[in-house]
Amino acid sequence: MENIASGDIIDFAECFFNFYPYDYQQDFLSACCSEKRVVGVWCRQSGKSTSVAAYSLYKCLTTSNYSIIVVAPAQRQSSELYAKIRKMINASSIFIKYIETSTQTELVFKNGSRVKALPCGPEGSTIRGFTADTVILEEAQKIKDQIVSEVVMPMIAATNGQMIKIGTGKGKNHFWESAYGRETNYKLFCYDYTFPVKAGQITQEFIEEQRRNLTSMEFETEYEAKFIEDADCYFKWELIESCIEEYNLPEPKIPRHNYFLGVDIAGEGEDESVFISLLVHGGGYRIVSIDNYLKNLPREVVGMVRQLDAKYDFVKMVLDKTGMGEGPSDWLKERPGGADDWRVEALRFTVQSKMDIFSNLKKLMEQGKLRIPNHKKLIYQLLDFRYEVMSSGDLKLHHSERGHDDYPDALALACWACKDEQGYVPMLNG
Repeated sequence: MENIASGDIIDFAECFFNFYPYDYQQDFLSACCSEKRVVGVWCRQSGKSTSVAAYSLYKCLTTSNYSIIVVAPAQRQSSELYAKIRKMINASSIFIKYIETSTQTELVFKNGSRVKALPCGPEGSTIRGFTADTVILEEAQKIKDQIVSEVVMPMIAATNGQMIKIGTGKGKNHFWESAYGRETNYKLFCYDYTFPVKAGQITQEFIEEQRRNLTSMEFETEYEAKFIEDADCYFKWELIESCIEEYNLPEPKIPRHNYFLGVDIAGEGEDESVFISLLVHGGGYRIVSIDNYLKNLPREVVGMVRQLDAKYDFVKMVLDKTGMGEGPSDWLKERPGGADDWRVEALRFTVQSKMDIFSNLKKLMEQGKLRIPNHKKLIYQLLDFRYEVMSSGDLKLHHSERGHDDYPDALALACWACKDEQGYVPMLNG
């Protein structure tokens, strides 16, 4: 069978497995044959498992010594997809004889190819050390980012292998990144319930029944193939979207207007030093410039602040002095003759202080007073900003496992700098 070309996968499925894929399934199967990175956001009951089963058998039967590993959060989930693969080939009178070994977790073919199904568990220990030509992540949205980066990706490093992620939308983890985020090398297929309804796979009556029986969030993720912000996101997308305007940065200074600056100074690692300048006028607040340095460079940080101050003549500047920010904050306070620059405030992030400045930022957003540009990093990090309730009842605010909060921190500090003009009252617990 190894003389069958990749373009024949549809005929292969129809002829040998009596599987007649719908148009949208054909598009997905064709991409799996030609792309190294594929992500499928499928609604429930749309045939994703059958499509992946057909592709797995096609690759193993037409390519010698080809290894496919199916990874899911739990054994039950990986076994369900693997069961479809076994059922499909067991029903084939032609290919059943090509099986060398068949167990509850692995199919080995006489040409040396194999399909193995494994659970990753909470830490990825059960899949560590394996190598594959193709890894299929089933229920990818439930697999931790750390497992994907530290365990799964090394599985295909030596083979320059293929990654296929399939699942439904949930929070904005690696699965969302592959579909809509920074991992732009993935070919995306997003199928909501309209695809299987149009194909006759499921009925509109079934969909309406599910709409009645599920919560709105469940229906949106399970059948509308949407990614919903995690319940612990501090800023919901609707709130962020309501503040966005399309305009270019930087904006020039307008005479006789008040400007404020917020600076988040980078610590160790991959953080950035971020500078956000804010215009306050007529009860509204508007970002006029966003600048950054990729590392903590104290003298450059001080130089950037002074450069921006020369341009906008800030009424007040608030800098994060947590960790590496102590030095730049002290330098900026110094003025010729030994007097302190009263416009410079250095703020150390604590649980309480962070809650205060972010509750102030959120209040301005909810009141419709803050305008922000369509700046990718700022918006992404606002979406990624999380909270958790501590035993004391206070909120602990932080970024996600792989995220950063440099831009939200700088924006919150800029809004904090002008709190005296707001008649500020703390919003306890955000």
